[in-house]
Amino acid sequence: MHSNTYRTLSGIEVSNDNLAFDAINEAVLGVGHTIAAMERDYFYTSLADRLESRTLAENGAKDAWTVARERVRDVLANYHPDYLSSDQDAAIRRRFDIL
Repeated sequence: MHSNTYRTLSGIEVSNDNLAFDAINEAVLGVGHTIAAMERDYFYTSLADRLESRTLAENGAKDAWTVARERVRDVLANYHPDYLSSDQDAAIRRRFDIL
């Protein structure tokens, strides 16, 4: 507890090393491996728009519900996976009354 009190009373040191301006600048500007690491390590959803709020507003951004509804309609209309071979499908249709 005493060390925390001492640290608080000593104040905040402001120096180039403590501010870490170069490190922050490098991270923000993507110099070095930062951008590559982000692209490798993070998941970016296909539904979210990562533009600035101001840019989104200027471009007439859609809300999350609208984007989700459009995606659902697209998937239902266009996604037709083939889990079964045509022979398996035909056998199931012969055995059961499937419309």
